[in-house]
Parts: sequence; structure tokens; C-alpha cells
Amino acid sequence: MKLAGRIDTIPVIRTLVLVALLSTVAGLSIAQDTPDVRLVDQTFDWTDAREDTAHFEWSVNVVNETDRAYQVRVILELLDDDDRVINRDDSGAPSDMVTITVDANSRQSVQASGRLPYDMAAEVVSLRHRRELVDSSQR
Repeated sequence: MKLAGRIDTIPVIRTLVLVALLSTVAGLSIAQDTPDVRLVDQTFDWTDAREDTAHFEWSVNVVNETDRAYQVRVILELLDDDDRVINRDDSGAPSDMVTITVDANSRQSVQASGRLPYDMAAEVVSLRHRRELVDSSQR
């Protein structure tokens, strides 16, 4: 009888361990999606077209309303009419990004410039700024 009781508790223990692991993973993704670190006052402007290249400038303010500093990667994505990102390098990584550290309860401005071959720039119909928390272990 005692052996049967132990066998019945093994699935319960496995379930509890699985729930604990999933809670930990969910906690990490929540930290990555912290709504208290956000982008505001986003700008973009085509500045020049020289030879076969279109030049642009962009900016955004990163607002950190938490009690911790975060390292934030701010990414500009230029999109075609199918919402595909145009400005990526040959390996598929974003080509227009800036990484900064934003102190707790502060706001920091990001300003950058970039360029695209003119034929690719002609495909741009919209854009978005997005952010990634590079180091969520500080939270």
C-alpha cells in the first residue's frame, strides 16, 4: 500500500515541477515585455538622395518608469507594402539599431541616421520603432 501511494505522488510531483518551470519561463518573458520601458516621440525623415542612395534620420525617446536601469536596444524597421522589413543586413539582422542604458525612472533620447539603396528606399511604405531589453537580469 505505501508503494502505491508513492507511485501516485510521482505524477503530482512532476506536475508541480513543470508548473514551477513554466512559471519561471513566463516570468522571464514578462520581464522582456516590461510595459514600463517604452518608446515615445518617434520621428523619421528622409534627408537626402545622393547617387543611388537615400539617407534618413530617426529618433525616439526611451522612457523607463521602473526602479531599475535597463540596457535597451532600439530598432528602426522600414517596411514594404507586405509589412516585410527592408532594412536588414545580409545575415538578416536589423541594420538600424542603437543600444543604450536607460537609468531608473528616466528618459533618454536616441538619434541616429541611416541609408538605403534608392531602389530599396522606394519600396518603403511604413515604419516602426521597437525595443528589446538586452539585459533583463537587472530587474
